[in-house]
Amino acid sequence: MYEMGEQIGSGTFGTVWKAKHTQTGQLHAIKSCPKKLIPSDELWAEIDIMKQLDHPHIMRLYYTFEDEQCIFIASELCEGGELFNAMIEAGALNEPTAVLLFKQIMSAVSYIHMNMVCHRDLKPENFLISKKCEIKDSKVKLIDFGTAKRFDLHPLTTKVCTVHYVAPEVLKKSMEPYTEKVDVWSAGVVLFVMLAGTPPFHSDDDIELMKKVKKAKWEFKPEKAWRRVSALGKQLVSSMLTKEVEARPHSAEVLASDWFRQEVARQDTKVDEDNLTQMRTFVAQSRLKKVALQIIARQISDDTIEKLRGIFLSLDDDHSGTLSVEEIDEALERLEVEEPIRIEMRRLMHEIDVDGSGTVNYTEFIAANISKKQYLQEQVCKAAFHIFDVNGDGFICKNDLAALLKSGHDDDGFAGISVDEINSMMNEVDQNGDGRMSFDEFMALMADRKAPKTRTY
Repeated sequence: MYEMGEQIGSGTFGTVWKAKHTQTGQLHAIKSCPKKLIPSDELWAEIDIMKQLDHPHIMRLYYTFEDEQCIFIASELCEGGELFNAMIEAGALNEPTAVLLFKQIMSAVSYIHMNMVCHRDLKPENFLISKKCEIKDSKVKLIDFGTAKRFDLHPLTTKVCTVHYVAPEVLKKSMEPYTEKVDVWSAGVVLFVMLAGTPPFHSDDDIELMKKVKKAKWEFKPEKAWRRVSALGKQLVSSMLTKEVEARPHSAEVLASDWFRQEVARQDTKVDEDNLTQMRTFVAQSRLKKVALQIIARQISDDTIEKLRGIFLSLDDDHSGTLSVEEIDEALERLEVEEPIRIEMRRLMHEIDVDGSGTVNYTEFIAANISKKQYLQEQVCKAAFHIFDVNGDGFICKNDLAALLKSGHDDDGFAGISVDEINSMMNEVDQNGDGRMSFDEFMALMADRKAPKTRTY
């Protein structure tokens, strides 16, 4: 499935490689996790959490597979490296740059909290930059959900710890449960390091360092760095690094800080007539093509959809990672979008909600807005075809669609599809009547044209 390239990372529980998908040509990051180093059930729990998450600032999971020795995780390749290394190179960041980066970080954190997931190991090493660029232009992605847990199912008690970033309540001797606000503390330390170029607690000895963290007494030092930071910036850091958990803000409250509103101008990403045209086209497509566009939206590169990503984030006012009709209407009014466009958007949003959740998630929004020029790239179409072609024989058949339906891809639009609907889908696109769909027929479906003479893929 993959040609393995250079090693790009390693850790206690695995090694990360740059790899090329042999059938699609796409470059991915492959993490190999030896089964002898980590229990398989723990690793699959991490994978299950990643599958549930769909956000512009969380690294995408593409495939998982295993052999006798390892479980392999294929995910989005972020070639800009760790945020940690970029911060080391840059030193203390100017405040506008810190605002831009930290809003991305907190957007991801707020999203996972709204989905009842606590990361428990937030630090600059666990944010990757999507491509090589100046730090002020960076788009960051949250990674490594190995310590993440759902906090709606069981209390959080495990002593998960990266010492510089751990919250004081995690270090208590008792097994008293803690909350998702441990992530807010850790993010506060990240913000402190961004603005000061150094963490709030120092010691060469981990035991001594943990004692300092437990006391939670820190100062705005070095003074030279903090003299450049606004009162609002200092106020936000202070609130996040509050020892009393009840007084510490929730992640969504952090994003509501005036620090972000003061420093960050709204992105120039308004919904326009082109978006409406594209969404009207999407709504009129067959169920199968909508599902294909959902899958393509997960495969397409950030560079290709940069403007759409910006539009989604500008509309997502509550940072939930989903868009409701009411939220979009309010955002469009605030952005001074004309009334006819707003009315049309309300109507279209119900149709774009492919999975029937009542809201539009990131992938649904991208799928409904990508143009033919964007989605007819052969690499991404091959990647989508490969996902449909469950048995790998170079064709999509009814059994493939049924298997995909059973595999848990509800978020890709397969929820509630019956066998009769699957038969109907296949009959619509099987242009030569052989009961299966070739890659040429798949491309014809995507391009809205008749297929040429069939060749296998």
